[in-house]
Amino acid sequence: MNTTKTTTESIRNELNNLANQINYHEKLYRAGNPEISDSAFDDLWDKYDELANTINLPIGERINNAPGTNLSDGFQRVKHRTPMLSLEKISPNQKNSKGQPTPPLEQLTNWHNRRKLDLKTDPDTSLPIIVEPKIDGISISALYTNGKLERVLSRGDGKQGDNITSLILISNAVPKQLNIENGTIEIRGELFWPTNTFNSHNKRRIADGKEPFANPRNACAGMMKNKLTNNIKIKLKSKLKEKEDFDELKNAGLSSIFYQITWHENITIPTLQSQLLDWLKEHGANTCPNTCLTTSTEEAINFCTEFAKQRELLPYEIDGMVIKLNELNKYYQLKGTDHHPHWAIAYKFPPTRITTTITDITTQIGKSGRLTPVATLNPVLLSGSTVTRASLHNFPELVRKDIRIGDTAYIEKAGEIIPQIVGIDLTKRPESTTPFSPPTHCPSCQEPIQYQDILTFCRNKNCPHQTREKLTHFASRHAMAIDGFGEEIMTQLVDILKISTPDQLFQLTQNKLEQLPFIGTKNSERKHATKLLNALQSAKGHGLAKILHGLAIQHVGASLANDIANHFKSANNLIEFAIRYKNGDNDAIELVAPKTGYGAIKGMSKKTADDVFSEIASDRTQRIFDGLLNAGVNLNAEPIEYTPTKKTKPPPKKNQVDLWS
Repeated sequence: MNTTKTTTESIRNELNNLANQINYHEKLYRAGNPEISDSAFDDLWDKYDELANTINLPIGERINNAPGTNLSDGFQRVKHRTPMLSLEKISPNQKNSKGQPTPPLEQLTNWHNRRKLDLKTDPDTSLPIIVEPKIDGISISALYTNGKLERVLSRGDGKQGDNITSLILISNAVPKQLNIENGTIEIRGELFWPTNTFNSHNKRRIADGKEPFANPRNACAGMMKNKLTNNIKIKLKSKLKEKEDFDELKNAGLSSIFYQITWHENITIPTLQSQLLDWLKEHGANTCPNTCLTTSTEEAINFCTEFAKQRELLPYEIDGMVIKLNELNKYYQLKGTDHHPHWAIAYKFPPTRITTTITDITTQIGKSGRLTPVATLNPVLLSGSTVTRASLHNFPELVRKDIRIGDTAYIEKAGEIIPQIVGIDLTKRPESTTPFSPPTHCPSCQEPIQYQDILTFCRNKNCPHQTREKLTHFASRHAMAIDGFGEEIMTQLVDILKISTPDQLFQLTQNKLEQLPFIGTKNSERKHATKLLNALQSAKGHGLAKILHGLAIQHVGASLANDIANHFKSANNLIEFAIRYKNGDNDAIELVAPKTGYGAIKGMSKKTADDVFSEIASDRTQRIFDGLLNAGVNLNAEPIEYTPTKKTKPPPKKNQVDLWS
């Protein structure tokens, strides 16, 4: 047996697994919904590079380490005059040729020495560096002509970015005028959400019955992907379909800081980065005041570690520091790679990690049917809150890390929000532990599960657990907002009354509710049942957008649900169109997913349209709409204060299943 060949094949399989994990988490991060922290993502890359180097995998066969794409459908894309690249990182996971960890100071000193070598500078000559905080926001590039803001681009894929000028103007996050009379200048910076205004905004969202944002960075990124608002003219704000989107962005309190000039014409700028920051501030751009100018790599690292202790006191979130050469002319001499420039390097703050024991590993079933492994933990305090559970993200990752019940795990939070397991202390592993075996059948309905890339799904539409999750989502405050229908009562509705679809909720009666142990028949309990029925009655008028969001159709969140409802106006029109689309009607396909340009619903790709309209055209969804109509639910886009009205039967439409009979 060829042991070397077997080992190489094993490493290649591991590399493929890691590549799938990296691509999956990169996509989530660019969408503003990361499941893991930056440090955990860096761990995946470090492991990938380490294994690839072990078998000398050619560069051409490795996954692309170029900056990931952050482009969004529905936006004008503009080529960057100078590419917006990522930065090389000082990583706590970096190892030397002997497999030993490389301290941050050694990594920075090595980088500093390489720059001296590149510049053919005497090794004993000082090379000044400046350290600046790395604000956790989204990178932007702003163009000013004669001091007036002309255009703002997102980073996009580094080569081209989304034109987000309209959104920036609405948000007031970037100066509309700089103190420059003549000339053109393009400056780079970071768009972010200050902590105090973010917290205040979340309080308002909760008071309005909306889901709070998870963290400032992701929320800021999400606002810059608002297709509807980005494609309107400011003077037409009163005619917006969703004026609340406009008002939310305008009043959010987003801000920006700038740190680099990438291009200028007919303007004289300083030759040092330290002076450039002062120049930008003097001319009206916000800059970060907390910097350190030095020639000592040791002093630079000390500044980074000391500054990390002040993170909680800052008015904005930072995830590290950026260390740059101070002489700007060196930037053009050094250039860089397709991934990062050579004149700067990022120092990422190590996350707060604690240890605790895994007492169990269970499977969570979501409303989409996705199965996710979850670890139950001995309670432990992390970042001010008690953690008892942690997501394990997906089964291939769980198997790759060989996480077991009884293990001592390292815990951290992704974006300071989601607890996650990032590693295992193998020195404390009990001898009695055994590898975890991923399920082959759904633990709720026992149907065989299906794999889609690295994700696992139960495709049984009648799965009891999936049904409960979908109904709970339908009644949640950010969907149909039916007060009182939480997880406990939904469990009883599914298990005892056999409720399986949203329309059946509106068929509930006082007698049926009194059959539930959660309700009972006492007078006080009957009042509870009456409140639930009143909540259902009130929800009948909420309109088509809320219903579409509540149905948990893949890809259809609150924003897309609004877009679909506003375009089609009624469920009748929508289902007629969905059937045409599913049957391959070219006019229908061209309307929403044309081969070139944008369709009637901004940002809807062909893949999204295929999934969405196929589900809406399904017999199951049509039966739900039929049941909602018979229950007197408003199926038009325009919300109404519910008043019972006589249902009328519209004329049947060609090739349409008659919902009304």
